[in-house]
Amino acid sequence: MRTCVIYLALYILLTLCACTSTQHVALDFSDKKSPKIEIFLSEVQKPVKEYEVISYAETSGAIFTNKNNLLRALKRKAVELGGDAVINVRFFYIPHTFSGLPAVEGVIIKYK
Repeated sequence: MRTCVIYLALYILLTLCACTSTQHVALDFSDKKSPKIEIFLSEVQKPVKEYEVISYAETSGAIFTNKNNLLRALKRKAVELGGDAVINVRFFYIPHTFSGLPAVEGVIIKYK
C-alpha cells in the first residue's frame, strides 16, 4: 500500500511539472482611459516619424501577473510622461525565490 501511494505521488508530481502554458499579448487593445500609445516590440521595429527619447521604463508584477497587464501599465506610464510610443519593448522575468517575477521594459518616446 505504501509503495502504491509513493508511486501515485510521484506520478502526480511529474505530471504537474510537465505542464505548459501559453500567453499572448494583445498589442492593439483599446484602453479607454488613455490615448493610443504605439508599441514597437524589438529593435528592428522602429517608428517612421522622427522622435526624441523621454525615458526608459520598467514595470514588474507579482508571480501571476499576465503580460497584457504589464503592457497596460507601461502604456499608462508613457501617457503620464507625455509619450506617444514605446520602443524596444521586451518581456522578461526577474529572478525570485522559486520562480520569476514577470516584467516588461521599453523606451518611451515623443514624436517631433
